[in-house]
This record gives sequence, C-alpha cells and structure tokens, in this order.
Amino acid sequence: MAVYTPLARADIDALLLHYDAGKLVSFKGITEGVENTNYLLVTEQGGVQTRYILTLYEQRVNPADLPFFMGLTDWLASRGIVCPKPIAARNGEVIQSVKSKPAALIQFLEGNGSPHITPYHLTLTGELIARMHLAAQGYSLSRRNALSLSGWQELFGKFESRADEITPGLAKAMGDELSFLAANWPKDLPSGIVHADIFPDNVFFIDGNTDQPQLSGIIDFYFACHDYWMYDLLICMNAWCFDNGRQFVQDRARALMQA
Repeated sequence: MAVYTPLARADIDALLLHYDAGKLVSFKGITEGVENTNYLLVTEQGGVQTRYILTLYEQRVNPADLPFFMGLTDWLASRGIVCPKPIAARNGEVIQSVKSKPAALIQFLEGNGSPHITPYHLTLTGELIARMHLAAQGYSLSRRNALSLSGWQELFGKFESRADEITPGLAKAMGDELSFLAANWPKDLPSGIVHADIFPDNVFFIDGNTDQPQLSGIIDFYFACHDYWMYDLLICMNAWCFDNGRQFVQDRARALMQA
C-alpha cells in the first residue's frame, strides 16, 4: 500500500491553484510502491486532458535531498533520458506542502514496469543505464549513497546486539562479511551519479506493433546518489537476471553487460 496520507478532492484542488495545470477531473491513489504516497491526477485545460503524478514524501525521504532528486530528473530529461520531470508552480518552485508534507506534481510517464523479462529487456535497460550515467555528468549537486558500505556498517551497528535473536551466529557472520568488504572494497572504479534502484518496476516499457517491446523511460530516482557506475549494473543484475526459481539466467546478464 502506497497511500499513507489520504487526500480529499478539496486538498488537491487547493494544490492545483498554484499551477497552470488546469482543473481536476479525477484522482485516485496508486497502491504500488512502498516509500511515498502517490496519486494519479487527471486535469483538463482548454478541452485537453493531462495526467500527472502527485507525490507526497513520507518519512523515508529526507526533505533536504529533494532538490538533488528534482534537479537530477530535470537535468537528465533535458539530455534525452526519458524520466518524469517535476512541474514548477507559478512561483517557480517544484516542492510544495500538502498536509504538512513535502509534495511535488510530476509528469506522467506512459508504459508499465515489471515486464515478463527477456534478454531484450536487458539490452534496452543496459543501453539506458549507460546513457543515463553519461548524461548525468556535469550535474552540480551531490548526494552520498546511504546504502553502500558505510551505510551498511551504520545499519548493522544499530541491531548487531540483537541479530542472534533472528538466527544464532548471524551477528558474527554479518560482522565478518562487513570486515571482509571493508578490507577489499574497490577504490578506483569509474563513478558518477547512479540511479541505485533499477528494479523491474522502475523501468517502463510499451508493447508496440512489433514482437519486441519499446523502452518508455525510467522512474523513481529517490535513491540516486554518487557511487561506482558498477553499483547500478549489479543492482540491475540481481533484480533482473534470476528466474522465478532463483536460478541465474546467463542470457539476461550477457545482454545487460554487452549493452
């Protein structure tokens, strides 16, 4: 469930007064996702209907990171990466407040995630990752990856004393693994801004008039940060290159890496 903050029509009407987005026709909560509250809005202006996503940022997202995320999608979109851009209000700001929570109105992206994965999906996704990494070069804002080695160490420190309540010996096993990683973590791989959340539900495809899908775009940049480019590839490989029986599918991985 991804509607943590219920909204009434009056709440959305009040927000839209700050935009040149037309009048609200309909809205509904989007249940997919686990991080934020999302609504699909349909507005009408001059007889033309337009769809938007309204996102309310819940506790998982640090409001101080929002300028990085919003600016990044705008930067990438201006350089040919199809991703949902935030919509600026009449005052030029993209971050608003709805029910005392940071919120943004965002372009709607056509397509669907979580496809029946084939190697061709990985070809398209691998090409997208490469283009996205290159397009992000020159973006001036920065953000630390809270889910890399130092972040894992911080998380482990919070529950190390209780880890053995889950499985006896878990604390030692995880401590040993983190020590190994700290001693062997690479220091000189190519790096830059990474998406850091390239799961199948965040890459959209459209079934076209051919037997092969078309890439529609990529969403959900709320883990984006600076890290090794390989970080994105390996997250993608883990999420996309195993079948339902948890068996590694070499054709998918090969397509990803070659692309």
